[in-house]
Amino acid sequence: MTKTALVLMCFLLFLAACVQKPVSNQSIQELVSKTPDIEDVIKQPVAEEKNETVEEVKPVNETKLEEKVEITDETPILNKKCRNSAIIYDSCKWTDQTKSTFTLRIASASKQEIPGVWFFITGESGAIKTVKRTEDILSKGTRTYTIDYTALVKEIGVVKRFEVLPIEEVNGTGYACENQRVYTIPKTYCKPSEPVKVG
Repeated sequence: MTKTALVLMCFLLFLAACVQKPVSNQSIQELVSKTPDIEDVIKQPVAEEKNETVEEVKPVNETKLEEKVEITDETPILNKKCRNSAIIYDSCKWTDQTKSTFTLRIASASKQEIPGVWFFITGESGAIKTVKRTEDILSKGTRTYTIDYTALVKEIGVVKRFEVLPIEEVNGTGYACENQRVYTIPKTYCKPSEPVKVG
């Protein structure tokens, strides 16, 4: 092999080593923002919430019950096989023009009384706040929750997902029913506090 051929071969090897492979396009899954898995949250402490007045509405005689909210230090135990705690998202409405609080109505689709719910609230930062509400939801009844949205924004940022998991008791243990959960996004689905006037 001649000296020129050897130099040419070394130059080609050097050139090949310097050339970088083109960067492939990212997959859609990589581009979509990742929400923390709900199971990663169960080790986090339950956040405190102020005592509020709640409203229980029975579908037939429309009676109202006022109760105090019980806050516990429990951590949710998830269950994906609940059968007796089905709930339905009813409505969401801002209580004022400034959107500082809203009411969330959850209806029961269960033949049994539901002993409460867990809230899993995801903020814009990805942080998740968990709150247990221990008010019963009567069979085929509706429960109204008043949520302090301003406090949530201060704590976790704009709420990107507000999940409600009903509780089902099995052999004395209360489970958060992951397979029966419903969710809302306040900024998207909450109705205005007053109807918009046209004209």
